[in-house]
Amino acid sequence: ALARLCRDQNFDAIHAHWAIPQALVACSIPKKRHGPLITTCHGGDIYVCEKSQLKRFLSFCLRRSDKVVTVSEELRRLSASLMPEAQVDRDLDCIPKGIELKSYCATKATRTDASAAGDRDFVVTFVGRLVAKKGVATLIDALHRLRVQGTSGRRAVLQIIGDGPLRKTLQDQVVASGLQDSVTFLGWRHHLELSDLLRASDACVVPSVHADDGDKDGLPVTL
Repeated sequence: ALARLCRDQNFDAIHAHWAIPQALVACSIPKKRHGPLITTCHGGDIYVCEKSQLKRFLSFCLRRSDKVVTVSEELRRLSASLMPEAQVDRDLDCIPKGIELKSYCATKATRTDASAAGDRDFVVTFVGRLVAKKGVATLIDALHRLRVQGTSGRRAVLQIIGDGPLRKTLQDQVVASGLQDSVTFLGWRHHLELSDLLRASDACVVPSVHADDGDKDGLPVTL
């Protein structure tokens, strides 16, 4: 499909988000059929592939790219180890991801009826995909420990914004921990809703762990 697009349209450039597999697909197209190839590395493509048999394909994609962009300095360092020194100096940059801040500038905080929060509850919000590296299981465990210890006069409640393959597993963990009255799964929400949900919170928690396959966060957009 990409070959047909490059044949039929005169693109100025190809911008591949993630080196594997997107940049690898782009590298299969002869350079004469398209403009410069820009590859942005977000995390999983580097962390997983550089420790596996895909490392040589990862290195190939980075070396074939006209510009390589990483979203964190750690990713830049790992990418540099897979590229010729001359290319690193010329073609490798670190540009952290950004968001539009205007909708987050309001100061008024209002409670949202999207969570199970009461007036005195301490509201914790998580935003992200429900995958292992996001550490939501650890967050739920922390909430359970607070409940068991009973050290605070305020009840902590958690609203989880996002979805993913671990949702059922995490919901089962909530039930097993007896936290059904304290954890609400809100699913995906439009980014325009996030400002209200976050302003209605006492804390936004961004846990992160190393997944069993070696994957970990590059720089979460939520952060």
